[in-house]
Amino acid sequence: GCPMKLYFASAEVIHDFSLIKSILPPPHRMLFSVYSLGYHKTLPNQTSHDDWLIDSGGFSALKAGFDIDVGDYIGFLNRNSVKVAFNLDLPSHTQTLANQRRLEAETQAYILPIYHLSDFYQRREWVDDLIRDYVYIALGGTAFAGVKRADKKALFDYTFHKTRDKIRVHGLGVNNVNLMTQYPFYSVDSTAWVNARKYGKRFQADGVGYTIQDSQDAHLDSFPQKIGHYSVGCANALKVLHQTEANITRLWQKRGVVWRD
Repeated sequence: GCPMKLYFASAEVIHDFSLIKSILPPPHRMLFSVYSLGYHKTLPNQTSHDDWLIDSGGFSALKAGFDIDVGDYIGFLNRNSVKVAFNLDLPSHTQTLANQRRLEAETQAYILPIYHLSDFYQRREWVDDLIRDYVYIALGGTAFAGVKRADKKALFDYTFHKTRDKIRVHGLGVNNVNLMTQYPFYSVDSTAWVNARKYGKRFQADGVGYTIQDSQDAHLDSFPQKIGHYSVGCANALKVLHQTEANITRLWQKRGVVWRD
């Protein structure tokens, strides 16, 4: 069987990409945002030790008031020989479906459809179509501040009751260990480790997962000190999350959930 896969977000930032490569053993699981990287840019050379997911960054672009052209996304995926990518989803469900079809027709990548919390409330039965047509889907719209725990639970209960351990599910922005232990995700992506750099947080291994604490060194004044400290903090976070991936995998294997690649 293969492990539950935890992909590290922010790989398009060269410092973060290098850190992941230098700190963790292969395979190096990373998530790249094309919007953050730039649609005209090229991904680093991918080796057999790399396991990458590509995200359009559509949500970030929308927040910034920027329209992404699906043709630009198609060009990026083809130019970089991308194997697995998320759909370019938009507020319009019709447009989202049209993008999914175009991406599937005009690229060689497996395009992950995204079932959002908003879809759950507006077109709940759509997940049945996805389960019928796809072996790997994503759940989104739960990683924002302000999303109620009860709403997440409703979405995950409903979806996993249907997918069980038959359909692979990716949790977009799922950093919460409690969710990973409650639901059999095939994969998740973590932005949490970047908080070590942004906010000077320290990750501490704790049981199956981890806790995040304020760092003792948050008072450091000089810029070089801070940069050095943040790199150490990120390295520590990467190691703790990598161990969490192994712990969650063992937990689900004991429960009889084993994914085959």
